Formats: sequence, C-alpha cells, structure tokens
Amino acid sequence: MVSLLIAGALSTQQAPSQQAADPPVVDMPRRVFEITGASPRECGRHPLRSVNGRFEGATRQQLEASLQCARDAIKSGQPFWTFVEHRGIDSWVAHGFLRTASGDVRRFVYDSAPCGNPSCQPLLTLERCQLPSVTGEGDEADFTCP
Repeated sequence: MVSLLIAGALSTQQAPSQQAADPPVVDMPRRVFEITGASPRECGRHPLRSVNGRFEGATRQQLEASLQCARDAIKSGQPFWTFVEHRGIDSWVAHGFLRTASGDVRRFVYDSAPCGNPSCQPLLTLERCQLPSVTGEGDEADFTCP
C-alpha cells in the first residue's frame, strides 16, 4: 500500500514537468481534447506562415471556411475545434473556438508562457461564445466573439 502511494506521488510530480516540456502544438490540442473529447471534428488549424521573412496569418476566406465547418458541427451536435495562431511577444499564442463534450460553444485562448517566462505552465482559458464570427480582411482576419 505504501509503495502504491509513493509511486502515485512520483507520477503526479513528473506529469506537470512532462506537460511543460511538450511543444505548444502538442500541448494545446491535448488540453483542447480534454474539453471536447478525444475525437472532435477538425475545422482548421491556422498557424502563422513565414513568407519572404515575414509572418502571415490566415486569410478571411480560410477562417470563414473553418467557421462554416464549426457551424455544421454545431448543427449536427458534434464537438469541434479550430484555431488561429498569433505572434506572441515571448510565447506561442493561439485562440479559436471549440464545442465541449456537453455541447457548449466556447472561445479559447492558449498561451505557452502566460507569465512571460518559459518556466511557467501553459494556460488554456475559455469563455462563452454565443456567435462565433470572423473580422478583418486579408491576413489581418481573425476569429472573434462579439
């Protein structure tokens, strides 16, 4: 019995450091899937792209396509997720929409180092979103929740 408790305590202590060691593109989906369930409908991943030494984001057309996928998932009762990456000052930052396993639509924000230091744990925050939408044009387009 004592060895089980010690083994449990050791594995608990190791888990946070393992999570922190994972790159954001692995950590963020894992955190999202804890909320949506293991197999949400994939409605688009929009990472920044490097084009001629400049970072470019998703276009309005790309985000609108992801939003249509999300609307279709909502209508059919499926969990889903989609995100767009943004330039962070000192961390990897993205936000998007998801539908929880219980059916609630949320806007989420992920920050790989919310304290501005790689020693802090990544953070995924959620807020209610009644009407997911897209604003802006060109590579200035973004997901929003009015």
